[in-house]
Amino acid sequence: MGTKRIRFWAGALVALGLLGVAACGQSERAPVPAPVAPPTIARADLFGEPVRFGAQLSPRGDRVAFLAPRDGVTNLWVMSVGAMDEARAVTDDRARGVRAFAWGADSATLLYQLDEHGDGNVRLYAVDAAGVGEARALTPAGARAEIVGLSAADPGGVVVSLNQRDPSWPDLFRIELATGAQTRLVRNGNTAAVRGFSRFVLDRENRVRLGLKTLADGSVEVFARDANARWYSLLSIPFEDSQGSQPLAFDADGRSFLMLDSTGRDRAALVRVDAYTAAKSVLGESARADVSDVWLDPATNAPEAFAAN
Repeated sequence: MGTKRIRFWAGALVALGLLGVAACGQSERAPVPAPVAPPTIARADLFGEPVRFGAQLSPRGDRVAFLAPRDGVTNLWVMSVGAMDEARAVTDDRARGVRAFAWGADSATLLYQLDEHGDGNVRLYAVDAAGVGEARALTPAGARAEIVGLSAADPGGVVVSLNQRDPSWPDLFRIELATGAQTRLVRNGNTAAVRGFSRFVLDRENRVRLGLKTLADGSVEVFARDANARWYSLLSIPFEDSQGSQPLAFDADGRSFLMLDSTGRDRAALVRVDAYTAAKSVLGESARADVSDVWLDPATNAPEAFAAN
């Protein structure tokens, strides 16, 4: 066999080998899958009621109250810290549902609000946290009630703002949890000469200490109340600072209160204000932004931390 023929067969074998490799490569290439649309999110997952929300620990720390659906309507539930899988409903609203609640300072009573007719008139109810007995209304229908003060120094009562007398300027009442008996603390009002209070601040003894009035020019005047229930002007917040300045809570000694304050500053700071002289001392500030939130010790109201965005 000549050299020329050997080269021919060798070339033919190499060509067949390359064709085989190419064919194998084509047969092993996976087909490109068609794009698949992601699954649609169920509307109920976006807009439906959560399973549980708004949990609050009792002042004694032994129970947790939370909101959850009961037969499709949001109601108030309670469970023991030692038996977290044994929650029980303590309300049975069948209409608009419970939207806000708070523990009474006695750790045995739950206070909750119902907008029964969807007209903004929120009624305040009390119910035993152990589920004993029926819920009882503490405020009348047709008036808007808001919780203003709860205090360990007054475990049997709650201070509430109630606009039953004047829809625009709510009065302040102390309500006995057990009986619903009301004692008016402040008669609010608005006249041509004196504007009513838009907000009240209580101390840790549940005593009314501050009242805020929004003036015609948009500024806010902060009034303090002495031991004889007499009001006196303590300080003013200009219109341009009224959105970022507000009293927060009184210290345990009752002498001073904490406040977010941007008056005379370019950023709101956490300050302590003397309730008799209006003297201020800065407790916390950020070099870049307003102080926007403060953590307080629940037993003393002493500031523990602050936040700035």
